[in-house]
Amino acid sequence: MNKLDSLTPLGYSLAGEVVAVGAGAEEFQVGQRVACAGAGYANHAEINFVPRNLVVPAPQNVSAKHAAFATVGAIALHGFRQAEMQLGETACVIGLGLLGQLLVQILRAAGCTPLG
Repeated sequence: MNKLDSLTPLGYSLAGEVVAVGAGAEEFQVGQRVACAGAGYANHAEINFVPRNLVVPAPQNVSAKHAAFATVGAIALHGFRQAEMQLGETACVIGLGLLGQLLVQILRAAGCTPLG
């Protein structure tokens, strides 16, 4: 209950444009489109400071709204890999929110039968 009394920034996944580059992150350039991850870093804010290990370039042919799914897609894919699903198996996905919906799509693409 103590967490409800503290102010905590929202978000853990974003896509945007680099406005400044810090020391040690010279692989990025001002104006470059990126996708970012990390609770406490990739917040729902106009400007964020994100460590370089939580940032990836967004391809030019991918819209920002789609690039913002990089983090949640990676989380769903990690769950799929941890389950070690095989072609033709049936998987039960408990919870069909954003991550559950992505996992269902990954399971279908992998030749599995998802149940929600």
